[in-house]
Amino acid sequence: MTFSSMSFLWMFLPVVLVLYWAVPSANMKKWWLLFSSAVFYCWCDAKAFPLFCAFVIFNWLIGKAVLGRKLVLFAGLAADIGLLCYYKYVPGAGQMPLGLSFYTFLGVSYLVDRYRGNIQGYPSLPDSALFFSFFPRVMSGPLERYEAFKENEKDPDLSTEKIAYGIKRFIIGLAKKAIISDQLASSVSGLFLMDIGTAPSLYMWVAVLLYTVQIYYDFSGYSDMAIGLAAMLGYDIPENFDHPYSALSMTEFWRSWHMTLSHWFRDYIYIPLGGNRKGLLRTCINLGIVYLVTGIWHGAGLCFIAWGLWNGAFVILERLGLSGLLKKLPRLLQHCYTMFIVIIGWTFFRAGSLTRALQMLKSMFIPHSGDALPIRMFVGPGTWAIFLIGLLFSFAVNFRLDSVKKKTGEKAWEIIETAALALLFFVSVLFIASGSYSSFIYFQF
Repeated sequence: MTFSSMSFLWMFLPVVLVLYWAVPSANMKKWWLLFSSAVFYCWCDAKAFPLFCAFVIFNWLIGKAVLGRKLVLFAGLAADIGLLCYYKYVPGAGQMPLGLSFYTFLGVSYLVDRYRGNIQGYPSLPDSALFFSFFPRVMSGPLERYEAFKENEKDPDLSTEKIAYGIKRFIIGLAKKAIISDQLASSVSGLFLMDIGTAPSLYMWVAVLLYTVQIYYDFSGYSDMAIGLAAMLGYDIPENFDHPYSALSMTEFWRSWHMTLSHWFRDYIYIPLGGNRKGLLRTCINLGIVYLVTGIWHGAGLCFIAWGLWNGAFVILERLGLSGLLKKLPRLLQHCYTMFIVIIGWTFFRAGSLTRALQMLKSMFIPHSGDALPIRMFVGPGTWAIFLIGLLFSFAVNFRLDSVKKKTGEKAWEIIETAALALLFFVSVLFIASGSYSSFIYFQF
């Protein structure tokens, strides 16, 4: 069961919301939400639920004893990270449990914040369990801190405006996933599986460009749905994307792509290493370590390490002076530079192996023809249309709607917006019902 599945939309979510809104006290809401999150996790990955429970209890117990005790902290971190490494990198470890990468990072932040004294008092086991299991973000984030989550839990905002915002945000995320990402998925898969030796260079470019749009709408769509679901429950969870494809540098891109992960690496790796406080050379080394770890976190293959180092290299170059040179260029050229680096990076990310990624890049930059099937066999007119629509909005043409709202009037605008959201939801459900669903890309990480 995922956010864009029929069972979630028509069974799980309505029951959870109606009973959550109906129960009178914040304490009862908390217990119902904890139960609902447990049901959600079991529905998605019942075999992994005992491990998840053990993880929660272990971190709660370590958290009670870790305040100011470095040895206890190291033991807890070693256990959490060791569990993740076992499932992620050890051959024969079996399928990785649902959400392990993300709740491991929650565990690390929980223990470190407890050690530093940033978490007030001693969280109860139910409170800690809800923090880790909160179903809107248990699978793929966004990441957040315990104290911020706890503030929501004390007094969830269930105003009409908040719930309406949550519904709107959820529908937008659902449309991103069902209407754009899922419709590009089959074309992307087909093109990336082609024999590179027989495929024309153009096919490789098309594959990476389609994937560039697909992965953005897939992951930002999930994040929108998570934020929307949390808002319907009266919670605020952090934003994860801020129009990253509008960035004018790689530094700016990584400040707006998967922001909660970037903030996590900043707070728990980059700053403890010294950040930018120990000179330019040390800053560059620290940045290199962060982007190396970012690549390793995404997967054990050399292609992910190459992807992390590729991104990190340009962030470091920008820190060394390239950023100043870029700012002297027209904005269009700055944007082209950033998107070129991003697109090449996605080639490493998606190719499946470093060898195949390098073969694809060779094909892309040394033009040649081939005897493959016509491109229309992989990318039909409908797919091209969806790609172009996705491309337009992903480059964040931030439409200024204030003037339109003023001209139409508040009530008229509400009717237009409601009708548009209803249409998006209806079309999304049609696509889901047609069987075009593909798994969220970040579930594999």
